[in-house]
Amino acid sequence: MFLISGPASRELGERVAKFLGVNVHPVEHRFFPDGESYIRVNLPLQDKHVIIIQTTTPNPDQKLMQLFMIAKTVKDYGAKKITAVVPYLSYSRQDKRFLEGEALTLDVVFNLLDASNVDNLIVFDSHNPDSLKTIEEKHNINVYELSAIPLLAKYFESKSYQGAFSLSPDKGAIRLAKIASDLLKGGYGYFEKVRDRKTGQITMIVKDFDVIGKKAIVFDDIISTGGTMAQAVAGLKSQGATKVGVSCTHALFMSGAEERIMNAGADYIIASDSVETAYSKVTIAESIAQKILELV
Repeated sequence: MFLISGPASRELGERVAKFLGVNVHPVEHRFFPDGESYIRVNLPLQDKHVIIIQTTTPNPDQKLMQLFMIAKTVKDYGAKKITAVVPYLSYSRQDKRFLEGEALTLDVVFNLLDASNVDNLIVFDSHNPDSLKTIEEKHNINVYELSAIPLLAKYFESKSYQGAFSLSPDKGAIRLAKIASDLLKGGYGYFEKVRDRKTGQITMIVKDFDVIGKKAIVFDDIISTGGTMAQAVAGLKSQGATKVGVSCTHALFMSGAEERIMNAGADYIIASDSVETAYSKVTIAESIAQKILELV
């Protein structure tokens, strides 16, 4: 087995390597003047199972291209099997057509993973697990989806949030709130979120929950602009929640996201290290290592 870290996941690659007790091999990488990536993998890979760790943000186009380049290169040099660990799989949100003529980007990404000779794909908390399964059936890739939510919930438990109410900011992510509630034992629910398919603008319908005098945590797979989270936090605070934590697996944090959430009344923001941020207090490295050991 060879463990390779891509340019987007150097730190995570080192953490996974420690759990596995192996060396991690960062690829040689630089940029050409026009912004194209240069990738070199100088390792004896003949007949090896190669594990590539590369998340795909920020700059998803660039990070995905680097992933495809690494995978194709290690295959050219004799890798027997390729497992791509892609904690945040970009373009997975567009898995169906809401408007005529829209690109099915998740299918496009899988076509390119296929063409790059990826055998196994490990991801965390995809936007739509059902769509991921449907796409898997159309391609020659084994998909393994893991979750950071139990790890995030345990972190909050260690910060005296046992018994906190777990909320999903929309019905589509209710499974995440339920997973957290199974550990925290404070019940769970969701707010209604309505998105304008043309403008992308989100309107949130706040339901009434029994959170007066209680702590609460909003769990989601992704935080991007922070707008949805901010509305969810404000909704819980308006109903009497004493403290509201915010947690996600993938902290994309576009400009101003943290400020929006904190200004809405959040007391904590906690994320995993699927994407490295100042809020990445929980590592998914051990979960990745355990899955890798199952596959080699």
